[in-house]
Amino acid sequence: MRVALTGATGFTGRFVTSALEKAGLTPVALRVDLRDQDAVDEAVKATDFDSVIHLAGHAFVNAADWQ
Repeated sequence: MRVALTGATGFTGRFVTSALEKAGLTPVALRVDLRDQDAVDEAVKATDFDSVIHLAGHAFVNAADWQ
């Protein structure tokens, strides 16, 4: 399963990316300015994924919140 991530390169995103890989999932970083709706639409259309985890702007996410 391919999981798209916003904020994949941030503090929390790096840990979530690692956890997804350990679980046998494929993380896909969405590197786009989330304030630009057209850019977001284009990135979503161009990216093949089954699920999304939105972490952009989150400095800490409790593991129980996403497991």
